[in-house]
Amino acid sequence: MTEVSEIDRTSNSATAGLPRFEFLAGRLSLDFCNTHTRATGGDRLADAAGLAAWAARGGHPLAAPPGKTDLARFRALRDCLCRLFDAILNGSAPAQADLDAVAAAARQQLAGLRWDAGSGRAIPLAAADAAAQLHADIAADAVDLLRGDAITRIKRCPGETCQWLFFDATRNGRRRWCAMADCGTRAKVRGFRARRRHADAGF
Repeated sequence: MTEVSEIDRTSNSATAGLPRFEFLAGRLSLDFCNTHTRATGGDRLADAAGLAAWAARGGHPLAAPPGKTDLARFRALRDCLCRLFDAILNGSAPAQADLDAVAAAARQQLAGLRWDAGSGRAIPLAAADAAAQLHADIAADAVDLLRGDAITRIKRCPGETCQWLFFDATRNGRRRWCAMADCGTRAKVRGFRARRRHADAGF
């Protein structure tokens, strides 16, 4: 896990000038939870600008700058999801109130259907605005994780300064780190140094 780092100075006009973010979890709802790093207290949704930047970096640009109400709604959803995933990882039953809140948010993903005569198919209607759609999409992704076998693939990185959530999509289910090149490498270096000190001490 890497904390928010330097400003993106690439030529990509959609993200140029925005802070860099890490999207390592493999699922939208888990990446969303990772906007708060419990090990360090870092919060990428500290303000509305942080929410807008995270959404844009993740490929979900908001049509209008989010307001205080939007920020509060997203932060409340994040708190709810974190409690749910924490309970699951701790072997506890999630609170029904949190399950109900996520289900209610997910139901907003589909605003309705419109018949398209040209294609002969029904076309789903998105939420009223991009922020509402993203909020619903995050909740719907969480519901998808919670309702099937994918729930057993939710894991937490054991990195001392990380503890990010991620989805283990490996065939054998043995992924341990949010990113081997980051937390995994640091753990290996610490282990090597500890063994070296142990050997130098004559043990």
